[in-house]
Amino acid sequence: MYTLPPLGNPKVGWRFAYQNVFSHAFIEKLRETINADSWQEAKVGSTDTLDPTVRHSKQQPMPLQKVFLREIASHIHVANEAIWRFALTGFDLENDPPNFISYSAGSHYDWHLDFGLSFTTRKLSFIIPLSQPDEYEGGEFEMFPPFEEERQEKIKQVGNLILFPSYVPHRITKVTKGQRVSLVGWVHGPSFR
Repeated sequence: MYTLPPLGNPKVGWRFAYQNVFSHAFIEKLRETINADSWQEAKVGSTDTLDPTVRHSKQQPMPLQKVFLREIASHIHVANEAIWRFALTGFDLENDPPNFISYSAGSHYDWHLDFGLSFTTRKLSFIIPLSQPDEYEGGEFEMFPPFEEERQEKIKQVGNLILFPSYVPHRITKVTKGQRVSLVGWVHGPSFR
C-alpha cells in the first residue's frame, strides 16, 4: 500500500473560531447604519423563495463603507492565516454582500450550509453579534454537532467575530423573546479542489 504524506495544516478540521475583536464604538457605528425602513423578508439561499418553515427572519444589505469592510477583513485574514489557511479573494460585494439579519420572536433559520451550487466560491462565513445577549431569548447559533452551553454564552457576546467554514451545518434556533440582530457575510475564494 502506498501512503500519502500528511497535509501540513492540523487545524483545517476546526469547525469555528470566535474572538472578541471589535470595540464598542465600532459596533455602535455599525448599528447606526441599520435603516429601520429597509428590512425585507429573508429568502432561502439564492432563490426568490420565501419559506418560513426553513427561514423566518428579516435582512438588509450592509452599507458598503470601507471603514467597516477593512476592519472586518483584517480580522478574518488573521484568523484564516492562523487556522484554515484557505485561499481567499475577499468579499463579493456585487453579488453576495454582507447583510444585517434580524430575528424577532418566532423567527429562526433551520439547519443549512452557506456553501452550495449557488455559492460555490464561499469559503468562510462570519457572524458579528450586534444585540446584547440580554436583549433576546432563544436565537442560539448552533453547529452540528452542538457545542456546550458555557461556550454558547461566550459566543453571543457583542464585539465577537464568529468565523467558520461555509460548508459547516449550522442554524439559528427560534427566538422566543426580544430581537437578535447580527451582521453576517461570506468571504470568497477559488473553488475548493
